Amino acid sequence: MEERILVVDDDPGFRNLLETILVGEGYGVESADSVGQALRAGARRKYDLVVVDLKLPDGDGLAVLRW
Repeated sequence: MEERILVVDDDPGFRNLLETILVGEGYGVESADSVGQALRAGARRKYDLVVVDLKLPDGDGLAVLRW
C-alpha cells in the first residue's frame, strides 16, 4: 500500500519541490496552500504524514495538526 503524504505550504516553489522529491521516493503526495484546503483534504482522506508550514495565509499550521 502506498503511503500518503499531505504537504501544506503557501510557497508554490517550495511545495512543488517537496512534492517532486517525495513522489520520486515513491510516496503518494497531495498538497494544499492553506489551512482551509488542508482541512478539506483531511476530511476526504487519511494521511500517513503531514508536512505543514507554520505560517499560512488563513491561520497557522498548528491548527492543521490539532485538527
